[in-house]
Amino acid sequence: MTLSRIRGNDGKTVTEHQARRLLQPHLDRVNSAANQQLQPPKTILFSEFSKRWSALILSQKKPSTQLTIRGHLENYLEPVLGNCEVRSVQTEDIQSIISNLRSRLSPKTIRNVKATVSMMWRIAKAWGYTEEDVTSGLDLPRLPRPKQPFLTATQMGRIIRNATEPQATFYWLAAETGLRAGELAGLRRTDLDLAKQRLCVAQSVWRGTTQTPKTESSLRTLSISRQLANRFRVHLARRPTKESPFVFSTRTGSPWDANLLVKRKLWSTLETLGFARCGLHAFRHGNATLMDTLGVPLKAKQYRLGHSRAGDITTDVYTHFQIGGDEEVARRLGAVLSKECSKFFALNLPKSKKASCGVQEALETKQLIGCGGQI
Repeated sequence: MTLSRIRGNDGKTVTEHQARRLLQPHLDRVNSAANQQLQPPKTILFSEFSKRWSALILSQKKPSTQLTIRGHLENYLEPVLGNCEVRSVQTEDIQSIISNLRSRLSPKTIRNVKATVSMMWRIAKAWGYTEEDVTSGLDLPRLPRPKQPFLTATQMGRIIRNATEPQATFYWLAAETGLRAGELAGLRRTDLDLAKQRLCVAQSVWRGTTQTPKTESSLRTLSISRQLANRFRVHLARRPTKESPFVFSTRTGSPWDANLLVKRKLWSTLETLGFARCGLHAFRHGNATLMDTLGVPLKAKQYRLGHSRAGDITTDVYTHFQIGGDEEVARRLGAVLSKECSKFFALNLPKSKKASCGVQEALETKQLIGCGGQI
């Protein structure tokens, strides 16, 4: 039955074949929507999705990141969401978890849990298990900006001169370069070029496992002072495990554990000096503060600290750092630290065969420069 004749854009009557061609796009849209409604949505329990996500996505992260996120899953998310379908989880459910954690966790940790949920739901959407963004609009606890401990140049100097070797050299390295704890522990003999007085940051160590540094900007080559280069020469000559690739290693050749160093060595030195307890990150803050005092250019500070951004487009995008451009910075940092320690012993290797006072004392008491697994 024909209700009316179909006419084209030119006003002429079209044939049946032409009419079908005009109608087909509309039929395709209708049929596509109908098929989508007939297809059952993909469903999966959160516990099962968590296993798949951990195997395919989380396993690609750094070991330290994996440990943190697995803790979020096991302690906070799976006990509540484990038997829920991912598609049924709503923002209100995540808000309930967040609110219940306020009395147990710090604001920073709660925000990290939220970040874990965001990562998981981004993949869940890509895999077709949900169309929701359950982290949008969450009410998160305010993140206070804690006062970060830092060591002054005088304090760093006193710590160095009161420490025994090889910890004194380790502390000097931290004070002059501002390397992160994992970067300090991960430093290898091949990363040092003592002739050119440079070191390369190419890896870090976390709980005895080597991994890439924190960010791409953390891969860097720094100039070091003559004093630090001399300390390295003495340290490497007396290292008990010479076959170990690490600059600071135990008797078994494994890298130092930065946390054990802080607890077993640094804290006792701080207590002796009457300083408040702090970690190796206080050396990093002290180094940044000292560079600011010395008037070091912002780009040089950004590069030496391994920061990806300085917060200024001119510095971040248009200003470029050239390797070796921080030689004067290293010289001035070494001079300041040398001055802070010079009242007690000479830091430079003398021309005579006798080593400097601090090193000579270690040799005379037969102290090996190495932690021997007893940091």
